[in-house]
Amino acid sequence: MLRRFSWMHQRTFRSAYTLIELVSAVTSATILLLGLATSVGVSIDVLDDASEDVEVGQAKRIEDQLHTDLRYASTFQILGPTTVLIERPDSTGTIESVLYQTGNDQLTRSVGGNVQVLSSQSPSATNYTDSLNAAELATQSNVRPRIRDFTTAQTTGSADSALTIQVPDGARTGDLLMVVCGFRNTFDVLPLSSGWTRSHYTAGNYIGIATDYSYKEDATPSNLTIGFYPYADVAAVMLAIENPKSNWPFGWAGASYGSSDQSVASTHPAAIENSSTIDTGTLNLNFFAAAGHPFYDSGTRLSGFNDAAVVTGSPWTYGACTLATTFRTGPLPSLEFTPRVQHRYSTDWVTMAVEVEGANP
Repeated sequence: MLRRFSWMHQRTFRSAYTLIELVSAVTSATILLLGLATSVGVSIDVLDDASEDVEVGQAKRIEDQLHTDLRYASTFQILGPTTVLIERPDSTGTIESVLYQTGNDQLTRSVGGNVQVLSSQSPSATNYTDSLNAAELATQSNVRPRIRDFTTAQTTGSADSALTIQVPDGARTGDLLMVVCGFRNTFDVLPLSSGWTRSHYTAGNYIGIATDYSYKEDATPSNLTIGFYPYADVAAVMLAIENPKSNWPFGWAGASYGSSDQSVASTHPAAIENSSTIDTGTLNLNFFAAAGHPFYDSGTRLSGFNDAAVVTGSPWTYGACTLATTFRTGPLPSLEFTPRVQHRYSTDWVTMAVEVEGANP
């Protein structure tokens, strides 16, 4: 009996020791990320509430990724002041090694020989906000456009032929109102109101994305009706973008479509941008529409981009269609990989990229 108690005591003690190790590991990882935050010069204090700043979303993605890796970790090793190694099972149960490293003002995550740059040195947050006084504005060649607010709407899978979406509460006079619709089982979607202009359209694999725009005025109605064929499946997002270029605010645009194999990352939709036209003051929008709802945890996990909204039209029906709207300011940093949206099952998809240029001060 005494021997049995001794064995149980040893087992309990070892479990407690493992918990202490885990707490220590999480603390070390936190210190690691705080060190990185210092190196990239991100100051949350200078961000205003409307900025939707890229660095804030970037820090959240790093936190979410680290939390996911730690949640199922079987071992955690501190290999040095800037390196930690996590071992955890992948989706097939096979143990994989995940290496986090900081150096050269970067945080990288390496899995199976693939290196992902989670964060690289970037300008201070003041270069992403536009809270400049008149004298400072006079020295700027343009003012950066930013997403101020957004709303969403979606079909339910019924026989309806119209959908109502509200103008974002935060929208102000002069803002660019941009309606983005992902759709299935119809050829097009159209605003049933005057004052809206078609800006971009793409379709493939029986899925499409259409964008229409207008400038907010004092007399702009509080909502917009979008029309389509009955039984269409639609997911919609309306963006309110401040500081847009007047008249035609859009620069370069691109599109692509394909089918993803869940187990082959190279088939998943990739981020699109044109390095020759985008600059530090360009708002780079990437939209992704897919059959069903294949995004993990209602997010794109697209490196370098923030998710504005992920909306599913006609959820849990045969015609379900999910639209993801993502954004960043300025060009992507030099990466050793192509940023892609991760799909949790194989599906058809279409994507569109639109650059929004800033207004002259």
